[in-house]
Amino acid sequence: MTSSDSTAEIAGPVGVVGTGLMGLGIAQAVASAGFAVVLCGRNAEASHQGLNEGPRALWLGLAELYPSAAAQPDEGSVRLRLLAAQAREVLRCLEDGVIESADDADAASVFGLGFPKPLGGVARWVEDFGLGELVALCRCLAKAHSGRFASTSWLDGLAASGKGLSDFRKQEISS
Repeated sequence: MTSSDSTAEIAGPVGVVGTGLMGLGIAQAVASAGFAVVLCGRNAEASHQGLNEGPRALWLGLAELYPSAAAQPDEGSVRLRLLAAQAREVLRCLEDGVIESADDADAASVFGLGFPKPLGGVARWVEDFGLGELVALCRCLAKAHSGRFASTSWLDGLAASGKGLSDFRKQEISS
């Protein structure tokens, strides 16, 4: 891998890697796995240390690697896709037992992920949006974008039960 041309001379698919603090190490690992690597970042040519210096801005070479598509999605559909992606991951965590409750998911999503507070957290948004509607949306998004949006049989069953996430809410202790 050379910094003068910012390209590793390795045959195979091209992987694009930023040159932040860990970027060069990641690029070397990807290159050693047999992938061609294009280093993208402000310091790709100036520094092998991967330190980001200078003002934060989009990398000017980004448009060359990823030109804008002629048709751009509207803001509402992008927003819905981002919400659905977060919701799908939270539900996957509930399904796998990574998160104990929908309440914990709500708190973590608002305070840890910066999920919009007015929506009440990811799990609350799912309940307001509707599990059945989310499953239908996930099917559409999986067809249009990728399987990462795909619903699971667990989620399908949960939506079909009509109970929502009530079984995953913490029960209040009465005195």
